[in-house]
Amino acid sequence: MTQEVFDATYKLSVLGQLRADSGGAVRACPTQQVERMTKLNLRLEEMDHMGVYIQVVSPNILHQCTYSIDPTEGLRLEKLNHDYMADLVSKAPDQLVGIASIPLQDVSAAIREMERAVLDLKLRGVVVASRVNDLELGDPAAR
Repeated sequence: MTQEVFDATYKLSVLGQLRADSGGAVRACPTQQVERMTKLNLRLEEMDHMGVYIQVVSPNILHQCTYSIDPTEGLRLEKLNHDYMADLVSKAPDQLVGIASIPLQDVSAAIREMERAVLDLKLRGVVVASRVNDLELGDPAAR
């Protein structure tokens, strides 16, 4: 998890909204959960403890989904995520495989960023949500 992306997206996310109090203020993500998404040494220790030899890591689209953000800003944030994923994988290449998330609210930008993430950064694929704002991926209007 990249902090800048998290700060921009958490309050808009499904989990952020679930953590909103009755007055609408979003409560902070629990520290232990944030640490599990930001501290590589902790992740590798937990993997070793659980007997997990390799793990796929990605931007967490439940916390960091950029779909509801302006497309240009969404693309900028996704690029930050992907650069971070590539750097993270480079620190433990035998234990981590990275995948990307893409700004689906702009299909052309999503395709370009998917190509950059996979071809240039060597991430292995992408994760997408089944909805972009109020539109299901299978909806003909999404094509």
